[in-house]
Amino acid sequence: MNEPPPGELPIQSEADIVMARRAVRNAAAALGFGITDVTRIVTAASELTRNIYQYAKSGAMRWRCLDLDGCVGLELVFEDHGPGIPDVARAMEKGFSSGKGLGMGLPGAKRLMDEMSIESEVGKGTSVRVRKWLNGKMLSPQTIEVLDPGSVGMARRAARALAEALGFAPTACEEIVLAVTEIATNLVRHAQGGKLILTSLLAEGRPGLQVESHDEGPGIRDVEQALADGFSTAGSLGAGLGAVNRLMDELEITSERRRGTRIVCRKWLRDYVASVRACPLAFGAATRPRLNTDVNGDAFVIKQWAESALVGLIDGLGHGQFAHRAAQAARQYVESHFDLPLAQIFRGAGRACRATRGVVMALARFDWARERLVFASVGNIEARVLSQAEPVRFNIRRGIVGLNAPSAVVTEHPWPPGNVLVLHSDGLRTHWGWRDFPGLTSQPADVSAQALLRALAKAEDDATALVVRSAIP
Repeated sequence: MNEPPPGELPIQSEADIVMARRAVRNAAAALGFGITDVTRIVTAASELTRNIYQYAKSGAMRWRCLDLDGCVGLELVFEDHGPGIPDVARAMEKGFSSGKGLGMGLPGAKRLMDEMSIESEVGKGTSVRVRKWLNGKMLSPQTIEVLDPGSVGMARRAARALAEALGFAPTACEEIVLAVTEIATNLVRHAQGGKLILTSLLAEGRPGLQVESHDEGPGIRDVEQALADGFSTAGSLGAGLGAVNRLMDELEITSERRRGTRIVCRKWLRDYVASVRACPLAFGAATRPRLNTDVNGDAFVIKQWAESALVGLIDGLGHGQFAHRAAQAARQYVESHFDLPLAQIFRGAGRACRATRGVVMALARFDWARERLVFASVGNIEARVLSQAEPVRFNIRRGIVGLNAPSAVVTEHPWPPGNVLVLHSDGLRTHWGWRDFPGLTSQPADVSAQALLRALAKAEDDATALVVRSAIP
C-alpha cells in the first residue's frame, strides 16, 4: 500500500468532474482497494461532484487517507456554497431529485460507501462527507439476554441499528429484523430465555451480519422438520425457523435434546455495481400449464447482476395447485438468494420446500466476464449444450429437492461465445436433436424457447423451455 497524499480539487466544470474521478481512482488504487471498491468509490465521487456542478455551480472536493484503530480507509468531502438542502431526510429517499437544491444521487452514493454524513443550511451551502474502509470497519459484537417479550423488542432495535450501520437496504434491514424477531420469540416461548449475539462480518471485502442464538431449553428433535413452514410444537423450539431460512442467506442449527440449541444465521450485503459493458448473453423462456388448466407447476428464474447471470428451471412434483406451490416456494428462494454458491442455494431451497411436494431443479450461473459456467441439477430437468468447442457434460443427481434429494454436484465449465444452453422440464419430449432446431444458433433466445415449446410440449403436463445464447448484435 502506498498512502496517497491529501488533496483538494475545485469543481466548476464538466472537466473538473472527470479530473475528480481520476484523482479518486488513483487515491483508492494506491491504498489497495480492489477493482470493485474502486469502481464504487469513483461512482460515488462522480455523483457528488456532478451535484455540486449542476445545483451549486461551484465547490470543491477534498480527499485524505484514514487510519483509525487499525482500520485504513479513504475519506472524501464535497463542499459548496449553493442553495442547500431544505430537507436532508427527504433528499436521502430513493429516487428523490430536485432542481432547486442538492439531493440527486445522495441515496446511491450512500449505498456505495461505508459512511456518509451531511451538513446543509438553506442559502449557505452543503458539506457531504463519505468514507470507504479498506478492510471494512468492524462494529463491536452485541450480546442481548432474551428473557421476556421486552427483550425481544430490544433485540429487534439492536438488529435494525446494526443492519443500517452496515449499509443494508431498507428491505434487507426488515428481513434481518424479522428473522431476529422469530429467533428471539422462540427463545422466550420455548426455551425460557437465552442469549442473542449480533456480529458484523467481512468476507472477501463483503460486509455481512451474523445472528447467533444460544439456549439451554428442550432442544429440537428433528431440525430439518422444524424448518418446514408452519411447523411448531409447544414442547420444543422450531416455530418460525422456516421463515429464518428464507429471510437470511445462511442458517446453521445444532441441537441436543434437553441440552439446548445453537442457531447461527448470516445475511450478506448485496450492493453490486453495474458493469460498464453490456451483457453478451441473451435469455429466453416459454412456459404453459397442462392442457385445460390454469395453474402451472413449472417455474423459471432469470437473474442478472454485475457481470454475472443466474438461470434456473424448476418443476414441482406432479401438477396442479400443489405442484405450483412447491415450484413457487423454490423460485422465491432462488430469486432472493441468487448470488450464493449453487450448493447453498439447493440446500436452502430444499428447506423452503419441506412443507411441499418438492421439486426438481437445475441452476446455471454465468460469469460472462471470465467466460465460465457453473452448473448443478437435481432431478429430471433436461440440460443440453450446443458447444462450439469441447463437449459440455453435466453431472445430474436424481432425487426431489425438499424430500429425499442428495447434495447437488456443482461443476464448472468454459463458456465461450457461440455456446447455447437449453433447459426444459419433462413436460417436453426428450427425443430431439440440434438438427431439428437449426434456428437455435441464429434466432433470438425467446423465439427459440417458444419454438421448442410448440414442437415438443406434452398436452398432459406442464411444460417450460429456457434458452441461453450469445446476444445477437
